[in-house]
Amino acid sequence: MKVLLRKAALSSIEQIADHIANEVSMPETAMKYTERLIEFGYSLGSYFKAYPLCRSTKLLAQRLHCATFDKKWIFA
Repeated sequence: MKVLLRKAALSSIEQIADHIANEVSMPETAMKYTERLIEFGYSLGSYFKAYPLCRSTKLLAQRLHCATFDKKWIFA
């Protein structure tokens, strides 16, 4: 299955990276974490059925699966 990261998702990832780089003052960590987030997102196409259907009624109506990354971020 092909994975598309929407502009909103990429914007959120960018905000996370900006926070880590600027607020926490760890730019290298921000780059590595961003790479891991994007890599995880694209890897979901290979085994998306391993993740449960989303609990949100809006996402469930679309039959989307939700995957948690690092116990903090959810990919649908």
